[in-house]
Amino acid sequence: MDKATKHLVKDSLFELETEIGLSTAENKDYLLNIVNKVKSSISSLIFFSDDGAVVETRTDLVCPFCNETVYDNRARKNDPNDSYYKTRKPDFSCSNIESPDEAPDSYCKGGKWNSDNSVYWSASWWLTTGNLPKEWNI
Repeated sequence: MDKATKHLVKDSLFELETEIGLSTAENKDYLLNIVNKVKSSISSLIFFSDDGAVVETRTDLVCPFCNETVYDNRARKNDPNDSYYKTRKPDFSCSNIESPDEAPDSYCKGGKWNSDNSVYWSASWWLTTGNLPKEWNI
């Protein structure tokens, strides 16, 4: 999907949501709920940065510590219906969630234990920290 089409989808959904919101239809809440579901589904694939630029979810990222797939959480963090991701998840996280205790030979060496050593977090990155691997070209 090209950039113009993505903007058309975004604008069309906004227009539809506005029209439903202004209507007096009895099923108004039901229709708004459907629009929100569609927006959530779309936001898992594409999203718009704060400056309005279209950003596609990256699926080709590899963890520099363990060579496993890295999840691009930016789209989910921009999903208006997913407040958990918005406030608690990094922009990128390694998919290798095994702790050193569970997988001594293959755990993510870029991860860390929480303060009481009860939970192991694999490597993760936030756009604001400036420590993204250069090979990701982000």
